[in-house]
Amino acid sequence: MPKAAKKADAAALPVARDLTLIDIRRPPWLDQILLPWRQCAQRILVVADGLDFNESNGFGLTRFLLALETASPHGLAPVIHIAHRADSDDVASAAMKAKFTFHKNFRFVDSGAAHALMNGAARRFDQLWIFGIGSAPIPDAEVRVIAAFMAAQGGVFATGDHENLGQGMSGRLPRIRKMREWSGVPIGGPNRIDTVNQPSPDGEWNFNSQSDTLPQRIFPHFDSATGSPLAHPLLRLPGSTDPRFGVIDVLPDHPHESECYAGSALHQPYDLVSGIDGNEFPALPGSSTRLAPQIVATSVSGGRIAEKGPVAPRCFGAISAYDGHRVSLGRIVCDATWHHFVNINLDGTGAAGRSGLGAFVPPGSNNFVPNAAFGKIAQYYRNIAQWIAPVRWCRWYLDLVAIRYTFPLYEEVRELPPRPPWPELVALGARVEAALDLRDGRGSAAGLVGELLAAQPAFEALAGVNGAASPAPLLPTAEFRLGVLGTLAHTVFAGLPAEPWALRAQFEKSRDPHAEVDKLFARAVAQALRDGPAHYAQAARGTLAVLEKLARPEKAAR
Repeated sequence: MPKAAKKADAAALPVARDLTLIDIRRPPWLDQILLPWRQCAQRILVVADGLDFNESNGFGLTRFLLALETASPHGLAPVIHIAHRADSDDVASAAMKAKFTFHKNFRFVDSGAAHALMNGAARRFDQLWIFGIGSAPIPDAEVRVIAAFMAAQGGVFATGDHENLGQGMSGRLPRIRKMREWSGVPIGGPNRIDTVNQPSPDGEWNFNSQSDTLPQRIFPHFDSATGSPLAHPLLRLPGSTDPRFGVIDVLPDHPHESECYAGSALHQPYDLVSGIDGNEFPALPGSSTRLAPQIVATSVSGGRIAEKGPVAPRCFGAISAYDGHRVSLGRIVCDATWHHFVNINLDGTGAAGRSGLGAFVPPGSNNFVPNAAFGKIAQYYRNIAQWIAPVRWCRWYLDLVAIRYTFPLYEEVRELPPRPPWPELVALGARVEAALDLRDGRGSAAGLVGELLAAQPAFEALAGVNGAASPAPLLPTAEFRLGVLGTLAHTVFAGLPAEPWALRAQFEKSRDPHAEVDKLFARAVAQALRDGPAHYAQAARGTLAVLEKLARPEKAAR
């Protein structure tokens, strides 16, 4: 490749701008190998219809966007487009237009960005983030575009606010319509949802307390299906070894939010817009059980700000999620309110005398220094982008490459036998699990194995192998998972050079590294699904022989 072309490609390569916020160990050679993997960066379309993209607006999304653009554990920043349904240039600042591609007068049916949202090899976006205020329904044709995107495993995030704010864009979307309340939560009175549950540090307890330094407390839901209690991936912190403390347990507070649901009447067909699959919540492969959304975190409404008075205290769903990958659909995340994302709640813009979840240093400057709570919330944004992303094995491949050449694997795994027995693959899997969980958060390795086996329908029914419950496990599931991970790691590591400095030259020789990685992962999974069951079958035959002898003592005595 000519030097000039290499420089142009390098300049266009999206690399995370502020990796200090991610708190990952980043080896110095990693930036040098990213160029061949630029297609692995997530492509995100953020759409608003009343909020905007101005730093000076309390209802702007700029502080959130600055955190979102660092959403990559391996350094490839997402490619973000911002779109607004208003036909105005004023809805985005010059700084935001310079940083992100901007679309005004956006419609899902007649703009270049919208058409690129559709399915097919030329699809330009992987994720759609919807921040709605309008209550008037968007046309049926636009609903069909979004539904087709979701059916093609595009990831979607959707939110609104109290009453029917946001219902226009999201209230008729398949699955999303049942994952959040889009009309019934009031703005006032004791039945509103008020999470400003404590006075500000200065003693005030009013509307502007939503812009002070104190967030609301949320309570993550923990799952023990993999043998250890884990918060949902949306709420995990990277670098934590204790699943109880390594979680995101705060969000911005607000005096009138909405709430999220785990879905209901999942069997009822979708019939709001013609031309959309009526099987809204498909059953899991090999099962009659429909895959349901889940509540990821619960919060408490117990505020009593001066302007609105006290509420009737209650718990409510703050975040809901749908793991559509398990049924060949896109993943979905819904949030109770976009006040968890706008400037007035994050940096105090528009609230006199407040600086949100941080401080401007020095006072009066534009240098915002986030506090610890904001750091957790920014990680929540990045986790959404990671979780709803369509399956793309290059992301996991780059993670495995990174841990291969960093401590402790760089010291512990120096030589690899060509075809190790299953127990050795299980042991390698345990080492890789520890390294991945330290890098990306507890449970990351389990997420990778889950993604690998989600494409194997025969294993959906095996207890624990893919998170499904069963009274009679067919395999030692925790060990089997480690064996699958060890087989994948062995396959990847065997194709890498001895030292990381040789990676770039190796990658640049490849015509299509993404296709090669897809084949590599498929080969590793196929091998694990052969070797693992064969190992356990052989062990079972030995056990059965011993049991048969014990059951016939007269034969055993001869």
